[in-house]
Amino acid sequence: MKDARKQLDAAYRNVAKLVDALIFVRGSEDYDAFVNELNQRIEKYNNRLSQCDGRNKKDNDPEEE
Repeated sequence: MKDARKQLDAAYRNVAKLVDALIFVRGSEDYDAFVNELNQRIEKYNNRLSQCDGRNKKDNDPEEE
């Protein structure tokens, strides 16, 4: 999984750089919807990670017992 994650991260960075370059050259109007959708998905993913981290911390916290 670590190798797949590294490949996925690299692909994401390449797409982000490409979109940034296109926005710089052509303007943002054509890419606003895509960027907004991507940002929403990233926010959902980050929220889920935070929830999992919170649950894991709660499960591993011996002080609460």
